[in-house]
Amino acid sequence: MKEIIFLVLTLVANFCYSQNEIKERKPFLLRLVVDKEQFYQIQINKSEYFVKENVIQIFPTEQLNIEAEIKNDTISSMKVVEKIENPKKLYKFNFCRTLKITNLKE
Repeated sequence: MKEIIFLVLTLVANFCYSQNEIKERKPFLLRLVVDKEQFYQIQINKSEYFVKENVIQIFPTEQLNIEAEIKNDTISSMKVVEKIENPKKLYKFNFCRTLKITNLKE
């Protein structure tokens, strides 16, 4: 009986802990200014943030909270989270691009 209770509590704790994790980005329109007259845009489909283990893909305009486990100076695991629950493990990424347009005289 104790084993069953322990197993149920472990599963519930694991379920609650993983509720903060975000595995996939929502689809969005990525629009980048090329110059004052042109822009580039592409539809980004729903996709996973991690393209393989510990390799994350971040698009311009995305802001991500990433929790990382570091062991022996090496990243052992990462996950994208919605809320900051472990500030000591958190890394914030904000992929922004600024464009300075000037009038170039030839």
